[in-house]
Amino acid sequence: MTVGVGVVGVGFMGTAHSRAHSQIPSARLVAIADTERERAAGLARQLKCRAYGSLDEMLRDPEVQIVDVTLPTYLHADAAVRAAEAGKHVICEKPMALTTSEADRMIRAARRHGVELMVAHVIRFWPEWAFLAEKVKSGEFGKVRVIRCVRLSSEPRWAWKMWLLDVKKSGGPAIDLHIHDVDFILSILGRPKSVVSTGTIGHIFTTYHYGRNTVATAEGGWFPLQGYPFVMSYECFLDRATVKYSSDASPTLSIFRPDEEPYSPSLASVSAEPSTTVGNIADIAPYYEELKYFVGCIDRGEKPSRIRPEEARGSLEVCLAEIRSLKTGRRIRL
Repeated sequence: MTVGVGVVGVGFMGTAHSRAHSQIPSARLVAIADTERERAAGLARQLKCRAYGSLDEMLRDPEVQIVDVTLPTYLHADAAVRAAEAGKHVICEKPMALTTSEADRMIRAARRHGVELMVAHVIRFWPEWAFLAEKVKSGEFGKVRVIRCVRLSSEPRWAWKMWLLDVKKSGGPAIDLHIHDVDFILSILGRPKSVVSTGTIGHIFTTYHYGRNTVATAEGGWFPLQGYPFVMSYECFLDRATVKYSSDASPTLSIFRPDEEPYSPSLASVSAEPSTTVGNIADIAPYYEELKYFVGCIDRGEKPSRIRPEEARGSLEVCLAEIRSLKTGRRIRL
């Protein structure tokens, strides 16, 4: 049995998601929609599915059971609500929305219409990040004492009409980029007691306070000058190990333990075809994994539990608190 999927938004992420869906055994890519119909038609021809010129057209297709929202962030809430009202399950790209009220509207619509909603926080499915999350959950390396995350790149000028550079449409890197690390930190440590941020909307530095024995920090930003490569990294210091990851290192992941030589664990690989999109996706394997997870849940009639919409809302709420701290120069309690 396969689940019919429709993707709305044929930009960088929509193209990557569409290609991933076309490779998932339990998914059937039924349609691609975009207000620039020819963009949708071009990709649809490649992936052998239907093309629509609007979300409303696609919602009338009875074979579409899941709507994958890959539109610019400021359009997420309306698209997700309309899909839910049409009885379609929804997976929505991160960030969930630009305000918590929009996020609440998405959650209410999914509940009211009995459909599932998941926000695609792909870092939870990235092998090196999933490795650390599993070690924290199992307690094998003890408790987290310090974690610091960094995520940097040149300004994403490749985005459709450069919408990402409009803070009113994307939230800027303090939300769009930085939320990856915020969501991961919250997923392993829970909600912090307070946050303190410095820097700018374009390059933010935050400390998350969890009490006397655990500290988390994250840095995220875009550089106006082009040419700086995308890089993401973390260092996590636990009671019985230090785990270090950097996307531009080889190997990317290293484990340091007392009285042992450093080593790099073997991580599961996914045989998804590389993406031909621009941006910072070297391959679509983690996107394939998150989409396969959601489609599989719908196929089996299960409620997705790895990322609940309330968690995605919580990550957005913390990002917004960081921006308040940035603007006021004060610690924001949560």
